[in-house]
Amino acid sequence: AIYRCLVAAYGDHFVSGDPNCEGTSFEGLIGYISPTPRTNYRALYRFYRSSDHDHLDTTDYQEGVNAGYSYQALIGYVLAN
Repeated sequence: AIYRCLVAAYGDHFVSGDPNCEGTSFEGLIGYISPTPRTNYRALYRFYRSSDHDHLDTTDYQEGVNAGYSYQALIGYVLAN
């Protein structure tokens, strides 16, 4: 399962595999992803940029790095387009 979470102090949303949203506010179930690599699936990464308290979820690791975010976690694996 993957959940939408909220850091209320900043109005920042992020996704997590933790139903307790890592100690932040739970907003709901988004859907399901694979916890292990599979054929035709891509890794889903979570990044964070502290300067504006923003999270970025992407299947392109370099996108997060190029945008100035810091890597936080590998959330799981999602079906590739």
